[in-house]
Amino acid sequence: MNAQLDNATHYLITLEAPAALEDLVVDCLLSLKTDRGFNSYSMSQYHHIHDMYSHKDQMLGYQHKIRFQVQITKDTLQTFHTSINKQLSGTGISYWVVPVLDSGIL
Repeated sequence: MNAQLDNATHYLITLEAPAALEDLVVDCLLSLKTDRGFNSYSMSQYHHIHDMYSHKDQMLGYQHKIRFQVQITKDTLQTFHTSINKQLSGTGISYWVVPVLDSGIL
């Protein structure tokens, strides 16, 4: 990890799942009992390669997905990563982790 990632105290994890897997991801994230809960957003994903889309999605020109975001502490990052890997392995759900450089309530 780079220094900026190592120095962060909180991380934002984003997961993108096919709409059909929404309940599975919700159950997984609820079971992890994070301090701040999580958010989900309905989204349309566009890509120039449609081979990975269902026939319906190919006709529409996009794939309906759900994006989940959860903020966690550095202390829980490894446990969280291990848990989602165990519970969601093989689903094709993509994810990424970024450091939270600043946050607060306005």
